Amino acid sequence: MRKYIVASLILLTACSRSHGPRTASETLEQYYKAVQSSDTAKTYALSTAERSKYLKMDAASYFAMAYQTVDSIHILKERPTGDSIAEVLYTSVAYDRASGKKLDSGLVECTMIRENGEWKVSECHEPTQGRGPIPVNNKIPTLNLGFDIADNNNKPDGWYAGGGGRSMADTKDYSADLDPAIKHDGKYALHLKYVSGDGFGVATNYLGGLLPQVRGKRIRYTGWLKTKDVGGYAGLWWRVDGPNGEMLAFNNMQDSMIRGTNDWKKYSFDIYVDKSAANVNFGVLMDGHGEAWFDDLSIDTNGTLWRSPTQAEVVAAK
Repeated sequence: MRKYIVASLILLTACSRSHGPRTASETLEQYYKAVQSSDTAKTYALSTAERSKYLKMDAASYFAMAYQTVDSIHILKERPTGDSIAEVLYTSVAYDRASGKKLDSGLVECTMIRENGEWKVSECHEPTQGRGPIPVNNKIPTLNLGFDIADNNNKPDGWYAGGGGRSMADTKDYSADLDPAIKHDGKYALHLKYVSGDGFGVATNYLGGLLPQVRGKRIRYTGWLKTKDVGGYAGLWWRVDGPNGEMLAFNNMQDSMIRGTNDWKKYSFDIYVDKSAANVNFGVLMDGHGEAWFDDLSIDTNGTLWRSPTQAEVVAAK
């Protein structure tokens, strides 16, 4: 019996060694299990040094809240964004541990960083499909605000675009593609179209490394919209989150009630980005039946305009 156990352990060790180091996705799954079982030591060990420092400050409430729910995650995609950085996209479904009632579900993206040769959890956020700006020159970051840079799936590079993602089913409620025929300027406009269900259509990006340039400023967010038979509403949206994840400011133009059928028109709103802001997400959205096109977004940060170059500027540059 003892020989069998030893042999089994040797085989298990060999299997582990042949598998190699944990991937970013495997690390994230282990992190979830550690939090659920209130294994504080393992949770900290699977976190970056900075994240561990943050977690330890409020460990009691963090683990107490985590233990109230059963979180089920399903990894969808692991995407390297650098030698030691990766984004892991996954669905998360939370159930109340006592009653078994479903509480929440949605798409989540976690930034994973390799520290001392091992993947660690850094931060989790709404899916963005990309991070940071694509510079046109030293003055104007584009963030692909004109939707003219396509990825391999005919979606705007650097953006998440599709259904709202409260669950995996919701992500299919709206189609999202780049339209070369109906556009305001440049190569494409982003086209959102209702398919089924009761979710919403959305495109999401975030400021990333540009955040320090908007903190403490009132910005003007602008874009061009065209709609066809929109039953709910369409609009631009912007959200500012604080250091603890609290929402500091939000506007999605729901009150403007842009609905029905409308030709291209320019819309904008002003919003303040608090000095304590830790994250800014922004984009476009539509709710209800119909379809909508979005193009030529811009962000005015007190006189410094962030936008994509117009078609005329692109031609002139050639």
